[in-house]
This record gives sequence, structure tokens and C-alpha cells, in this order.
Amino acid sequence: MTERAAPRRRLGPLLVVAPLFAVLFFLIPYPIGILLLGSVSRVEPTRIGEALRHLDFSYYAEMYSSPALYQATLNSVIGCVGGALLAMLTGLFFAWVVARTDIKGKGAIEIIAIMPLFISPLIASMAWSILASDRAGILNIFFKDLGWDFRLNIYSFTGIWFVLGVYYAPYAYLFLTPALRRMDPVLEEASTISGASTWQTVRRVTFPLIIHPILSAALLVFVITLGLFAVPATLAVPVNLHFLTTYLFNLVTGNPPAYEKAATVSVLLIALTFLGVFLQRQIIGKRSFVTVTGKSTQPRLLKLRRWRPVVLALVLLYLCLTVVLPYLALVLVSVRRFMFFTSVASIFDANMLTTQHFQFVWSHAQAIRSIGNSLYMGAAAALAGSLLCFLTSYCIHRTELPGRKSLDYLTMIPIAVPGLVIGVAYLWAWISFPVPIYGTIWVLALAYVARFVPDGVRAAGVNLLQVHKELEESSRIHGGSFWQTLWRVMVPLARPGLLSSMLLLFILSVRELGSSIFLYTTESIVLSVQIYNQWESGELGATAVLSLVQTLLLVGVVVLARKYVMRAEAA
Repeated sequence: MTERAAPRRRLGPLLVVAPLFAVLFFLIPYPIGILLLGSVSRVEPTRIGEALRHLDFSYYAEMYSSPALYQATLNSVIGCVGGALLAMLTGLFFAWVVARTDIKGKGAIEIIAIMPLFISPLIASMAWSILASDRAGILNIFFKDLGWDFRLNIYSFTGIWFVLGVYYAPYAYLFLTPALRRMDPVLEEASTISGASTWQTVRRVTFPLIIHPILSAALLVFVITLGLFAVPATLAVPVNLHFLTTYLFNLVTGNPPAYEKAATVSVLLIALTFLGVFLQRQIIGKRSFVTVTGKSTQPRLLKLRRWRPVVLALVLLYLCLTVVLPYLALVLVSVRRFMFFTSVASIFDANMLTTQHFQFVWSHAQAIRSIGNSLYMGAAAALAGSLLCFLTSYCIHRTELPGRKSLDYLTMIPIAVPGLVIGVAYLWAWISFPVPIYGTIWVLALAYVARFVPDGVRAAGVNLLQVHKELEESSRIHGGSFWQTLWRVMVPLARPGLLSSMLLLFILSVRELGSSIFLYTTESIVLSVQIYNQWESGELGATAVLSLVQTLLLVGVVVLARKYVMRAEAA
């Protein structure tokens, strides 16, 4: 009986892996391959055989000799490097405060440090353009009335560095905090015993020990921001400053669209992103500074003493800059008739208050449709994506099947492919596909799943690795098949992690703009695209209302999901 059951047990995982490879192939390598083929062929790339017989590299010669492309590349590198450095410094500050100081209220500080993760980059950049426009920014009005000869200008590299730096600092914070928390304090204590001051110990001991995580965090933020469309579209384009993503957008939306040229720019964007990912991996793996040993030790906490108020003030300043001021600006614009201020008193003029922007949104059929589509699409992407990511992660981490490492590498490809490029790839790959999904909500859901597969697989993997293999072995000893073990043992144990993965995919999908901008139609438009379109049309009041709606939806879903996850963990 056991001998006959063994082949069936081996067959179960194989029946999972083969479909997973097929699904992931059509989600990731197929559209990217079509994009690459389209960049070197004069024939429609979906006709693969014919396209391979008509290869032509003239598009690369034309585009890569363009001064405009070189300028856009330089602008992207300058903007993203500056933003990554500021994000790294901000994230390091919060990681240091939480992990290595005796400050009180660390739980609240941790929440403040990650708050920007829940704010769309589009909403953040639009809010700051309202606050710090060089001509009519609210903050500049305050400075003028105070008699200060000082003006902010968000439409500049400095403004772009600021927005990228403060809103992507949470990525650096999450990356650096574990490294600081797990450091063995022996070397620092030895430095102190030898007579070194606190600053000397930080500079000569602590900093060298975490230099590699610091550089890796900066590269991570650089890779993420390099593919951003929202921030340069709202803060750089108004002053005729183009990044690679906005340059690519203009090629696709031009009249006529230049898809082949857009494909060559996409290849350049993928190459730069891949280079950043490769360097980050090299920094992590090339050299090892052991900071965690077998001994149970706790890092020495720095006593802030008189610096405590200064640190708290900086934390509150960060909260004001990332959350309080931007949303106050959005609320103000949403209830004002016109976005025109001459003085501080005119900003708070009660005669200018109105609900017309809310009425406009609720009576605007496309705006209402975009809200419904975002919820529907986000739920579909979360459900399908979390199932795909859970099964993929299970095959990678809990089986010994051949090909599981290839499956792991396959899920990592989207890390090096920006969202805007995935949008171009899906536009080309699915527009002539035999199954008519282009122009529907499904193509958006598929693009989001492909875009965020790495995040979902890693989130599911962390949870699966916490479950000991003896529980699966016990099930199999008692005659449980692969599917019975998976459904009755692993799914209940991994349910909190599965729910967290679903929540992560939902948030990322509802926020996403880059992958949506080329794939929507009037019937399948989503909220992020609707917000961007209202902004481009100059309807600031409607833009502010929709931005607040998106934020409230995300906050509401996070609160409800958190309660459900806590109940699941308690059960």
C-alpha cells in the first residue's frame, strides 16, 4: 500500500509545479520577451516566427544616438541617486532611534516611520505641488506674509529629491532596522573600554559594521524609484524636465504611437534597473561582517538624555512633512472653490468653502466607475496573486522538486522590470492575443500580479519557513496526500501570513499607476489613473477629493484586515 501511494505523493507536487511554470511564463517572460522582440523587429512581435525573420536593430541606432534620451537618462540618475541618499539617511535615522536608543514610545515611532508606505507617490507629489509650488504654494504664501525672503520650489531636482527621500525612507528603515537590532555589542563595548567616545565608537566601529546594509538600502531605493512615473510626471514635466519614464510615456502616447522606439527605451530602463539589483546583490553577498553570534546578546542602547527632545522633534517633523501637511493641503483644496491665494487670510476665507468638488465626483460616472474598478481589481489581484504566490513559495521552500530554483528565479524577474515597462509589455503582448482580455479589468489584474509577484512570494515564504517540517511529515506518516497535507495542515498554519500577503497585494494594486496608464479604457479605468487624469485636466478640487477617497479606502481595508489577521493568529 505504501509503495503504491509513493508515486502518487510524488505526482501531487509535480501537478502543482507544471501549471505554476505555465502561469508564470505567460505572466512574466512572455510579455517581456514580446517587448524585447518588438524592439529588434519591423514585424508585429506577436507573430514570433515572422518577427524573428525580420530582425532590425535600426531603432536602437536611432534612439541611442538621441541627445534627448541621454538627457532623460542623466535626469533619472541624478533624481533617483539624490532621492536614494536622502531616503537612506532618513531610514538610518529612524532605524537607529528605534533599535539603538533608549527613547520612549518606540511603537509609535515605528508606525510613523512606515506611514508613507500607505501613501501613493502620486498623491504625495500632487499634495506637495500644492504646498510648495514656486508661484502659489501654500507654504510660500505663509513665508510671504511672515516677511521672509524665502521661497520653496518643488518643481526642481531638490523638490524631487525631497519627495523621493521622505516617502521612500520606510524601505531603507525596514532594511536597516534588523541589522542594527542584531548587532553583537562586544566590539562597541571594547571600543568604549579602550577610551573611545560615543561618537568615535559610532564612526569607527558601528558604522563600518553596517556599511554594507546601508549601501544595499540606498541601492534598493534607487532601483524602486528609477521606474517611478508619478513623481517625475507631476514634479518634473511641468518645468520640461524629463525622466526615462516620462520620456517613455510620451513615445507611447504620441501621435502616432512609437511602440518600437518605446521598446528600446524600455530595454534601457530594464538594463539600468537590473544593474542596480545586481550591485545590491553583490554588496550583500560579496563580503560578510558577522554581527550576530551564537550568544544571546542585546545591543547597548544609547542614552539620549538632553538630545531626546531633539530626536522627538525630528520624528514629529517627519510626520508633519509626510502626512499632516500634505493631507491638510488636500482637505483644504477639496473644500475651496478656487485654488488661488493672495494671503494667509484668503486661505481660510469661509466664503470660499464649498462642497461642489464632492458633488462633482459623486455625479461623475467615470469617477465612480474607477472607484469600483479599483476595489474589484484589487480584490481579484489579491486573491489570485496570493494563491499563486503561496503555491509558488511552497514549492520553492517546502519541496525538493527539480526546477524549484528556476521557479524562484522566475519570480524575481519583475524586480528588475519597472511598472511602466510592464504596462508597455502587456500592451503589446495581449492586444492581439487570441483570448480577448485587453481592454478589460482582467489585463490590469494580471499586470498587477506580475508586477508584485516578488513581494507576494517573499511575504508567503517568510511565513512558511516558520512552520516546522515535522508537522507535514506527521501528516504524511498518517497517510495524508500532498493535497490533504497542504490544505489541512499548511493552509491553516499559514493563514495569517496568507492574509497579510493578500493585504499587501491589494494595497500595492490599488496604488499602482505605472502598470495601469497604458492598459485602461474608459470602462476599465482605475482610481489611480482617474486621479492622474483629473490632475492633468487642471481639476484640482476633484483630484483632492479622489485622493482622499483612495486614502480612506486603503486605511479602512488595512484596519479591517488587521483585526481579521489578529483573530486568525489568536485562533
